[in-house]
Amino acid sequence: MTDNTIDPKKESGCPNYKKQIYQIEIMPGNKVIEATDGENLYHLLRRYGLPVGGRSVTSIDYAKCLVRLEKGVLSTSENEEVEASMIERSKSVEGWVLACFRSIIGNATIYLPVLEELKTKFKLNKQLNVVCRPLVSGEFGVAVDVGTTSIAAGLVDLSNGQILSLESGQNNQVAYGKDVVSRIEYCRDHKDGTKLLQETVWQDIENLIHRLTHHCGRRTEDIKGIVLVANTPMSHILWGVDPSELIAAPYRPKFTNSQVKTSDKFPVQSLKAKVFLLPNISAMIGSDTVAAILATGIIEKKDDKKLTFLIDLGTNSELVLSGGGHLLTASTGSGSAFEGINISCGTRAVAGAINKVLIEDDVIIETIDGGLPIGICGAGLISAVARFIRIGLLDRDGRLFLPQDVSEAIQKRFQHTMDGIRFVLHFGKTAEEDIFISQKDIHQLQLAKGSIFATAQMLLKESGAKNTDIQQIQLAGAFASHINFQDALTIGLLPSLPVSKIISAGNAAWQGACLTLSNEALWHEATLLTKDIEYHDYASKIEFADLFMNAMNFSVK
Repeated sequence: MTDNTIDPKKESGCPNYKKQIYQIEIMPGNKVIEATDGENLYHLLRRYGLPVGGRSVTSIDYAKCLVRLEKGVLSTSENEEVEASMIERSKSVEGWVLACFRSIIGNATIYLPVLEELKTKFKLNKQLNVVCRPLVSGEFGVAVDVGTTSIAAGLVDLSNGQILSLESGQNNQVAYGKDVVSRIEYCRDHKDGTKLLQETVWQDIENLIHRLTHHCGRRTEDIKGIVLVANTPMSHILWGVDPSELIAAPYRPKFTNSQVKTSDKFPVQSLKAKVFLLPNISAMIGSDTVAAILATGIIEKKDDKKLTFLIDLGTNSELVLSGGGHLLTASTGSGSAFEGINISCGTRAVAGAINKVLIEDDVIIETIDGGLPIGICGAGLISAVARFIRIGLLDRDGRLFLPQDVSEAIQKRFQHTMDGIRFVLHFGKTAEEDIFISQKDIHQLQLAKGSIFATAQMLLKESGAKNTDIQQIQLAGAFASHINFQDALTIGLLPSLPVSKIISAGNAAWQGACLTLSNEALWHEATLLTKDIEYHDYASKIEFADLFMNAMNFSVK
């Protein structure tokens, strides 16, 4: 699949040119989203946070892109042969298509089978036997996932659970520290540090809510409930509680239980809502993980013989292992490489970010939404390094080197600078506009993938299991939606197993917040869940350090 076609009218510089906008209705739920002419259907659904699964790189993943055209038109398939081989003749007649091979060319109605599964799954809370009802009374609510680097928010119709609008943006606390530890240190070292960071993040949330309501022609006063999920330090800052004790032994959070306040208790101006914060598990495992567990339902797999991993990738990555009678969790600092921070030409996973790299005689790049490249996101970094490994441009320690048998075009992409070797993915009009990967960037990725792999191995050992006992890995997080699973295996980010056992869970933390907003029973279940999960801290263990050092290496030819 490719989605980087340049529109000749747009690129001609015509000042009044605007792409045609179409209305796409999503079933079930009657949600209507806007799409531009020529936009890839898979990317469109992902952009709106809708749960279409899979990636379009190996045939084993194609089945997860299956959707049904109920009404309207889509483009012809970009790969008719592959699509035909994946869809039975009867389904083809009924309008089933692969989202990854179709583009928008007019108004359409699309049925997403995964939405029907979610609707059925969360209609009744099995443990509490309570019929689904909203967490608050009123017309509208907002679900918010507050990440270290970015914030995702969605406006929800409380009468039917329909997602009306989605927005995301940067967490501007990054000005006070690029990671959680540096922000906690800022709170500790500055008299009004916690207050300043709280004001910053609430301003970000309020701005997102303004955008959500404006998009739907509503007022912020119409919002009656807000459900927040975040890691534990971020939860403290949101609530105006000093998080300083979270970076020093014995790492005791000031609170872990669920919290409720009215919006007038926070530094906001236009909100008049009840604010809910899901419970944390420990100093290192926050309500975002609780929400992800609710959304994916992996707690129900606790007594399965085979194991299920939930891995939420981000600046701090959380891992949950369910199965064999165990429900285990651990957190690891994976740096900010996945978010494009501390990467030479890094960017978040936004339109124009390089998210796929192919290398043969020369380099071919693909960007999110097919725009001109603006930088490289975490998925693109993983994709590029995986290609470096496959064609022999990296040694075991992660050092870039130039083999003798590569093409002249590849040779020209190697540049020696004062900071070391770098590899240019995209040549700009000037050298300053080049998009490249440096030796430092590769090292940042090694730190991230080493910590995640080592933590997974420690959890497996804790459960008395091994890689072959893993039935499935669910990758969560906005960044994870863009990863090619085979690339993740190639660089050693994940336990070694068939790629068919890896699926994308999307932004599971946000989905859990959204489901809780629409279903009061899940608010109560979240508290029960925290009592059932076993947290492990491996950071100071010698065995983890050994695994981490080994996991930083690459398996090369």
